[in-house]
Amino acid sequence: MEMKLNPEPDAFLYGNAKDGDAYYNVNVMPPQHEWRGQFKLEGYTPHATDWIIYVDGDEVARTRSREEIATALRRAVIELAHG
Repeated sequence: MEMKLNPEPDAFLYGNAKDGDAYYNVNVMPPQHEWRGQFKLEGYTPHATDWIIYVDGDEVARTRSREEIATALRRAVIELAHG
């Protein structure tokens, strides 16, 4: 799994995940207290406490800490790949 460590101007962390031959686009929106973006994307509002994880544009998980993102993402990708 690859993730950029610094947010883009819209505050999302961007990266990708790979499971076998499948690749997934990953976006993570930080919670309000961690949000450092220059602007907010329409339709996306930071949660008060949760990191929101999106895979291929769909919300797949939420975590309370940045350290939990990798574990939650692995679970979500496994579920997507293997049903």
